[in-house]
Amino acid sequence: MSDSEITCGERRACLKDVVSDTPTPEKASLRSKQLSQKRRKASRNSKRSSPTKKKSVAVVETPQSPTQQLLACASRLEQIFNAHKIEDCARAEIRELFLQTYSIRDRQIAFWKNSATKAKDEALEHPKALKQVAQEATEVKKSFSEVLKRGAPTTGVPKSAGRFVLVYAKIEALEDSVKLKKLLEKNVSLEREGIKLVRSRPINKGLAITPANKESAENLTAALTKSEALQGKIVVKSPVKKNSRIVVHDLDKSDCRSREKKKKFLSLLAKDNHLPEGKMQVRFRLKGRGSKEHWVIEVDPIIKELGDQRRILAGFSTYRFKDYLEPIQCFKCYKYGHLQAKCIESEQCCSTCPEKHSYKTCKQDTESCRNCLEPN
Repeated sequence: MSDSEITCGERRACLKDVVSDTPTPEKASLRSKQLSQKRRKASRNSKRSSPTKKKSVAVVETPQSPTQQLLACASRLEQIFNAHKIEDCARAEIRELFLQTYSIRDRQIAFWKNSATKAKDEALEHPKALKQVAQEATEVKKSFSEVLKRGAPTTGVPKSAGRFVLVYAKIEALEDSVKLKKLLEKNVSLEREGIKLVRSRPINKGLAITPANKESAENLTAALTKSEALQGKIVVKSPVKKNSRIVVHDLDKSDCRSREKKKKFLSLLAKDNHLPEGKMQVRFRLKGRGSKEHWVIEVDPIIKELGDQRRILAGFSTYRFKDYLEPIQCFKCYKYGHLQAKCIESEQCCSTCPEKHSYKTCKQDTESCRNCLEPN
């Protein structure tokens, strides 16, 4: 239909509609209210229709068993084979290597679990062991004051070894240990006397015999002493333990030269350190610096209980001391550092003079030190 065909009535109706749609202040206010109501209503409807938000819950995956893990790895391996078009031979080798690696991993896991269990058990036992060690250390440890408070022992006589019998030859023909042993075997029956021996070894001009027990030692001593065939040929002795020796440093020469001063010093040393009187003896003296000297003193073994201390009392003075260890000396050449069994000297040397002969046949009146005269 063209514009010319529209009638006048229709034009008026159209104009009326346009005019009616023209905004006025009253219409604008009314429309604004209607829009606000529509928005509020739509908002309420959307809240009612929208679902409530659920709290997010963390999904806990169930751990796979070792078999499931193995199957998953094998499946992934097959996917890689297919993706890269790996040949059958290579696939078999890779599968074998994979299974070996997996078995090694299982063994390692088992090993570390076992190690962890052992470590846990040891950790539980460790405090008990520490407590026991601490208790033993407390019982054994003695302070210097505790030793002094205990006082002197009732006796200071060294005890006999009790398990050794020393047999020495009295005549020169029996000084050879082999001949002496044959003489004893000929005249003493071990079975008849009830004697059990452990061993025997040669010593200087004799034998050191080791019985099995104290009773055998007593029976052997009695049999050797009572034998008429051995009278005047042998001497039977029991070994006596040597006392300890200490070296006391930096004593003044002028204070202890006379016998009275020396005796007084030893008595004071024994009294202040609770050592038995009469059981101390000065063996020899060593040269010190200037007017000082060092004394080597033979003392009762009780001095071993003061081994942790480094100074010893004497009146209002204290002196540094330590255990004295004698150097090894050869009694063939009389030099230090080796024994007679390993001596390279061909002839017997004299201990009195520098000549090469036995000290028994030496005619020199004055003694001279071989180590001082010869280079060493």
